[in-house]
Amino acid sequence: MKIKHLIFLILCQFMVCLVHGQQSSVQVEKIEMFPVEPRPGESVKIRCFLKNVDPSKKIKPSILWSIRESESRSWRIIGNGASITDTFNNRLSGRKESDEVYEIVFRPIQETDAGTIKCEITNTEGQIFKLADLRIYSPPYITYITQDIYSQIGKQVILECRADGYPKPSIKWSRTGEMSAVLYSENFEITSVSREDRGTYRCYAENETPINRIRQSAEAFVTLTIDFPPTISCDTYTIYQVPNINADAEVTCTVEGYPLNNVRWYYSQKDFNIETEITSDQHHKVETIASPDSIKSVLVIRNVNDQHFGDYSIKVEGGFQQIVQKTITLEPMMNPEALLNKAHDLKKKLI
Repeated sequence: MKIKHLIFLILCQFMVCLVHGQQSSVQVEKIEMFPVEPRPGESVKIRCFLKNVDPSKKIKPSILWSIRESESRSWRIIGNGASITDTFNNRLSGRKESDEVYEIVFRPIQETDAGTIKCEITNTEGQIFKLADLRIYSPPYITYITQDIYSQIGKQVILECRADGYPKPSIKWSRTGEMSAVLYSENFEITSVSREDRGTYRCYAENETPINRIRQSAEAFVTLTIDFPPTISCDTYTIYQVPNINADAEVTCTVEGYPLNNVRWYYSQKDFNIETEITSDQHHKVETIASPDSIKSVLVIRNVNDQHFGDYSIKVEGGFQQIVQKTITLEPMMNPEALLNKAHDLKKKLI
């Protein structure tokens, strides 16, 4: 019995020591990163915390820092304790803060540094370690956008936009002058373009960090130009004017089309089939305001007299030498005073 009791006591002591040894073995408690959402150009501190470190022991834990980059499957040793073996072009430093805390610092961090960090104790059984994702939260940037497009009516048009960044940015298309999005997609397709589709389109890329909710964006533009035949619209097609009273006659016409080459005014006197081109002079004023696919043209006939009555034509040349014209007629109108005198004379004759 005494022998059995002695064996039992020895086994109990062994189990207690074993449990105590397991409970007191050094472990990697956690890895902390600051800032938690690093962006390119910032300094990033990564700290490795140990627990159950016995300060009385002469042999201290040996810490090994490693990184597995995003595009790699293998680990790369970057430091041993406070010593750095791979400085990342002098951007990485390390130090031992205490027996329980080790740190490495990127100054500055770059997008290519993203990956997984490992803090590992190498001089204990099992090589205890912890992992931490090193994510670099970079703002979006446009990597590709379709160049400006020139198209004819009825053709298919595809606008493409690509963007990178972390997190992966979302892309939406809109047309300048319109607040709402046209399409949430990298590709914006118009199966059959019309003149109403012309304009400048914006590709807008945006991402948001998951913790601090910081929104970052980038944008790029593409202009869609549509070839369409010219059209002319005027604010009036008949002008009535009293002659010889130092009064002007005026008409405004808007020309739309692409391309627009020449806009000219011509005058043809009544009962004559001869056209004369009009330019700004003492009798006329021609004012033109042009945009890429429209022209506003104002014709002023100064101090209208009897020689000015007739037809005024505006002509425009579009693509493929298409010529379109509109005609405005300037008609005489009796002077109100003369009209009253004529009515008065007529009344006298009737009496």
